[in-house]
Amino acid sequence: MAVNLTQEQAETLGWATNAEAKFARNLSAWNSDSFANFECKKDVRRLRVTLEVAGWPATSRFCRI
Repeated sequence: MAVNLTQEQAETLGWATNAEAKFARNLSAWNSDSFANFECKKDVRRLRVTLEVAGWPATSRFCRI
């Protein structure tokens, strides 16, 4: 059965099937326990990790990987 895709859908499908996307899925799976129970946020506080976004420090609401 033939399916017609928009250009955006075709590009998304292309990305979703490449090695980078596979690694992203694996990374998420490998860390799923940490994400599910928010252990990652505790690690950020414990390790005193700081993330900079556009030059501004963010010290909460993110997980380290």
